[in-house]
Amino acid sequence: MTSPTVEALRTRLQVGQQWLTTEHQRWLAEDPQVASDERFSRALAGWDALERVFRSSDYAGCIWGPGKACPEETVVLCDGCVGVSA
Repeated sequence: MTSPTVEALRTRLQVGQQWLTTEHQRWLAEDPQVASDERFSRALAGWDALERVFRSSDYAGCIWGPGKACPEETVVLCDGCVGVSA
């Protein structure tokens, strides 16, 4: 079995970040269809584990690409954006 490419990992992280943010916004809005706390927690843990795999490739920037930053409204910042001042 081959390892995912850096680009494939970036895409998965982007999609995951968007899902986590959307579900958090739905939770804040008290949407009855929001993901359960358990599902959200599993997704967040999976996203974090995936980012650790991604960072093992020595990629240091934002998951959105060189010179970019995580969306302002995101619920979770990638390691490339943590601690970076806007």
